[in-house]
Amino acid sequence: METKKEKALNFIQFLTINIACSFVQIIVLFILGVLLFFIGFFSGQFIWQVSGNAQLGLMIAPILSCAIIFSVYAFVWFVYWLVLFKEEGIKWFYWRVAFATLPLVIMLIMFNPQPDPMAMIPIPTEFDFSCLITGIILFPIYSVSIYKYVLLEQSSSHKVRNTIVLCVVMLMLGSVSFLSSWKMMDFIYY
Repeated sequence: METKKEKALNFIQFLTINIACSFVQIIVLFILGVLLFFIGFFSGQFIWQVSGNAQLGLMIAPILSCAIIFSVYAFVWFVYWLVLFKEEGIKWFYWRVAFATLPLVIMLIMFNPQPDPMAMIPIPTEFDFSCLITGIILFPIYSVSIYKYVLLEQSSSHKVRNTIVLCVVMLMLGSVSFLSSWKMMDFIYY
């Protein structure tokens, strides 16, 4: 039977671990937000140089840069869950996923659907909204799938197969989520 002191220490450990997971999410989002600016700029320049068409570069650069950022985001969280799993076998996994999703939900609550008139390159607010919704939907599904079908899997050949299948499913689910949230924004905000 646990004493009150042990219960209090367990609760403090629970809060500390889960709040740390939220801070990891915030740090990852901040770093990737900064990288998005540079990748978007250089991918637009690269497409312009290769194709000779500046309009094509401006049109494709946001899509290309977000695809790169989403891939890096998924890889960072894969490595995060893998390291935790190898060290201690992730205690309170589902709570960690919930606390890591919390900053995304807060960003959605704080989302302002009005376009920024001071932006050098106006990005449609539907794009930002769709990225947020897609992240909120995919992050918990991705994390739980990684945990159940990759990390807990014993066979290494099954891990590779499961990872590939998971990536394909996430790509399809993300595409559907992104497109549907783009269309739904008008109904939600306007």
